[in-house]
Amino acid sequence: LATPWLPVADSYPLINVEEQRERNISMFSLYQRLVSLRTQYLAMQHSSYRAILATNNVLAYVREYNVTNSSIPQFLVAMNLGLQPSTVDLHSLLPTYHHTGSLKVSATDTQHSGPVLLSSLLLDVGDAIVVQLTTEQT
Repeated sequence: LATPWLPVADSYPLINVEEQRERNISMFSLYQRLVSLRTQYLAMQHSSYRAILATNNVLAYVREYNVTNSSIPQFLVAMNLGLQPSTVDLHSLLPTYHHTGSLKVSATDTQHSGPVLLSSLLLDVGDAIVVQLTTEQT
């Protein structure tokens, strides 16, 4: 058995990787979902960053890769850094994208995968989400 070179927290029996692997909502599972998203999509690897909203509570940006090719998914990342839930209209800031997106990751897992309405996006306290966007069909 190896001896740790740094002090071990007193809470290690309750907060550890083995325990987090068993839970769907944990920092470990969040990182797994984010790494999976990064390996699946070019827009999460080699894309531009475009800030779309920064308020006292909400920060939102888009990860875009080769926007001229509508078959390549683009992503919205939105975070509620405040102490209250926030509802924001991001569709008005993203007119070239469809009014709904597909939720891929929620940090707090309070929202489940599926359609997300960008015109009234509800972000719970401490939540950060990744939404796959699609372009409007003309």
